[in-house]
Amino acid sequence: MLSWRTPMVKYKRGFLLYCICIAAACFGVHFLGGPGRASSGEFTTPRLQQTYGSIPLHFMENRGQLDSQVKFHAQGPGYGLFFTSQGVVLAGWVPPEARGRPGAAVIKISPEGQALASLRPETPLPGKINYLLGNDPRKWRTQVPAYAAVRYHEVFPGIDLKFYGTGPQVEYDLIIKPRAEPSQAKFRVDGVWALEITPEGDLAMRLPRGGSLVQKKPVIYQEIAGRQVAREGKFKILDEGLSYGFELAAYDRSFPLIIDPRINYSTFLGGGSDDQGLAIAVDAGGNAYVTGQTFSVGFPVTRVEDSIFFPEVFVTKINPKGKGLAFSVFLGGKGAEAGTGIAVDGGSNVYVTGWTDSLDFPVKNAFQPTKNPGVDAFVAKLNPSGSDLVFSTFLGGTGDDRAAGLALTAAGQATVAGTTNSDDFPVANAAQAINLGGTAAFVTRLDASGNSLVFSTFLGGSKNDEGHALAVDGGGNTYVTGATTSLNFPTKNAFQGNNLGAQNAFVTKLGPAGGLVFSTFLGGNSTDIGRGIAVNLMGQAFVTGDTTSLNFPVKTAFQGFKRGGRDAFVTRLAAAGNSLIFSTFLGGSNNDQGFAISVSGTSQTTVVGVTSSFDFPVRSAVQRVFRGSTDAFVTRLSANGRSLVYSTFLGGQKDDQAQGVALLPPALTTAFVTGITNSFDFPIRSAFQPSIRGGNDVFVTRINP
Repeated sequence: MLSWRTPMVKYKRGFLLYCICIAAACFGVHFLGGPGRASSGEFTTPRLQQTYGSIPLHFMENRGQLDSQVKFHAQGPGYGLFFTSQGVVLAGWVPPEARGRPGAAVIKISPEGQALASLRPETPLPGKINYLLGNDPRKWRTQVPAYAAVRYHEVFPGIDLKFYGTGPQVEYDLIIKPRAEPSQAKFRVDGVWALEITPEGDLAMRLPRGGSLVQKKPVIYQEIAGRQVAREGKFKILDEGLSYGFELAAYDRSFPLIIDPRINYSTFLGGGSDDQGLAIAVDAGGNAYVTGQTFSVGFPVTRVEDSIFFPEVFVTKINPKGKGLAFSVFLGGKGAEAGTGIAVDGGSNVYVTGWTDSLDFPVKNAFQPTKNPGVDAFVAKLNPSGSDLVFSTFLGGTGDDRAAGLALTAAGQATVAGTTNSDDFPVANAAQAINLGGTAAFVTRLDASGNSLVFSTFLGGSKNDEGHALAVDGGGNTYVTGATTSLNFPTKNAFQGNNLGAQNAFVTKLGPAGGLVFSTFLGGNSTDIGRGIAVNLMGQAFVTGDTTSLNFPVKTAFQGFKRGGRDAFVTRLAAAGNSLIFSTFLGGSNNDQGFAISVSGTSQTTVVGVTSSFDFPVRSAVQRVFRGSTDAFVTRLSANGRSLVYSTFLGGQKDDQAQGVALLPPALTTAFVTGITNSFDFPIRSAFQPSIRGGNDVFVTRINP
């Protein structure tokens, strides 16, 4: 049995897996508590409807997305597993902590004197995988099937070798059929210095760069009359020194015998396999759409060093019950990229934005078909099955340009915001046509075809300015937030006309044609950063972020003072932008940050982020106790900002943070949350995979009011 934890990973390059709680991984569900209300009639006890654990391990058929030697592929944290006709290849990256020199490691396990010609998949899984990799559509591979297991038949006469997933682990069984001879089972290991049997009976495979992969002493058993009967046996190193077999005690040869070794792949953990869920959207049917960044290991064609990590964009659609994938898409080129914003329209087309440094990032019907020097933003539209691009375009100048968020107009026009240091970032109908400083925020709206600009503008002063999030209302107005160190950041009809600190948040509204409607600083005398923004039906902007300012502006606040080194904040502006409806700190005695925000039809505000405060305010909580070095939080504020509807920690014993939130239409009360966790005990409920895979995993959690 091979055992390793597998994160949400990507193909070509691999395959995408995640831990939603899916918490992102994933849903199904029972109440954690009955509904409850405070005397005010506004407080409720939320239900952890689903925390989708990681998507079950997939064995992907190779239809040209990998080298032709590979028939099937699975992806783990820090390594890839490749199934060929000659053997099983494990390629991974050994980090410095593995008691050796960092670098790639490749191990091949093959049967002595046999060719593994008969390799077949078992148990098809729902959903398809689409590989939109590179700028040649002829090389894209779509509707690729995935399976729960693969089996080598007759690897030796009467002996099968089956690989499958159990929870987050890849495992293998050696299945010895009745009256077959187990002494035939001999495996050669290439790519290691030596094989050793430890005093505990484990098989240690010593790596050239230091460290070991260890196969635990095998579990050996037979199924007889519905019972599992244990049998005795152990590893045996054969005369060649780099081959092993098994020494078995007597057993009943009229029944199959299962030999189940477990391989510990912890040597590869931390080898660059961190995956991040950065944004989430949800459609009216309850399907969740998540994007972010995922890593996989490439197949080593000629050299060990060919086995490297490829960070790419993933886009995954999870079905309403959270029990499986509708599709996953890997989007990228030969460089690095990440997805940072996502939206879905009424026709189930999916829009994604982010950044890339790949010259061969896939483009189609593009406004900007070629990448400039540095990092460029991108904007892409996928068809409803995720199998093709409707359009995809670079967006940037000759510096670095990174999109941070995306929102749609009613007409299907993608609007993105981010940060650029390019003086020649493309502009059109601009409120500000030039970059006045080092970095500037940008706001760009593409037409529905994706091949021209409706408007595009810089937004900044003479120092450094960053665009972190945006929202679009029903009239096509755009609301942007971020941070600025510029004293001359553009303001108009402002609640706060001056930058009071080292860095203040800003909130800016642009009209449908890109003109400046209002723009205001928001902050105190220290550091304040706007990270998330939403807008209600009345055109009132809701902003979250974090502040170190004691005098951050507050009004009718749930929490009127800063409690820690850094607190989250939640602010509701009047529609004109020149006054506050409410503004409140949100935090405990340590550090707290708000990363994303959504607003319901009744103007209740759902905020998510990260906290290291054990005393972060909670009410009617799914998880009342702080458990890790950092936990995610999910907080719903009343419409007037004075009270909590509910507030909960969400996390395990290590590090967890929520990065995105979306509300289920049309009621806009059920929250879908995505983020990042490396906690093995992240709270999972009714998940299709109940544990994380390793490194950092994506989580997706659904919380009902």
